[in-house]
Amino acid sequence: MRILAAALLPVMFAVVPVHAAEADPCAQTRKAEVEFSVAGQKDIVTVTALPSPVAPGGDTIAPDAGEGPNCVLSTIVLTIHSPNGALVASNATMLVALDYDAGHQMSPVSPDALTAILDRLSQVTVFVSSAAPPSDSPMISMPFGAEDYERMKALNAPALCYNKDTTTQTCIINEVGSVSPFFEVTSM
Repeated sequence: MRILAAALLPVMFAVVPVHAAEADPCAQTRKAEVEFSVAGQKDIVTVTALPSPVAPGGDTIAPDAGEGPNCVLSTIVLTIHSPNGALVASNATMLVALDYDAGHQMSPVSPDALTAILDRLSQVTVFVSSAAPPSDSPMISMPFGAEDYERMKALNAPALCYNKDTTTQTCIINEVGSVSPFFEVTSM
């Protein structure tokens, strides 16, 4: 049995090369730079679309999404790296959770439409923590109590928000050189 398993292992993990002519137009990346984790230096925000291994129309999520280049089932990965390359934050979710039209109508998303979505997602918001909403705002949720939240607001530290999904923005704070969760804003 061990010999059979050892013989099958290389086959199971074989990589299928994709030639440039066959490249998927839904495989896209956008980058932006913002000052956040280190004063005077730029963090790198990267938003990447990873095409689904299942073509739209051949799945149970978007069976009526049509043929051709259709990015509706792509996974969107957002990463924020410090100027020295350390990961500051990351989020991954399906496009249908990030884009209202794609998620609710399950309509086809062309590569050009995906480009516009990625451009929008790569634009994060940086602000000073004292400008955060009040702790009793019905639109926010915090991973800790109101007293800690108000303490973090009073730091006047850099804070950054990115789109977690269609209705939620996740905000992080650079608390004296250490990045921490700050709050989430939900809009309906």
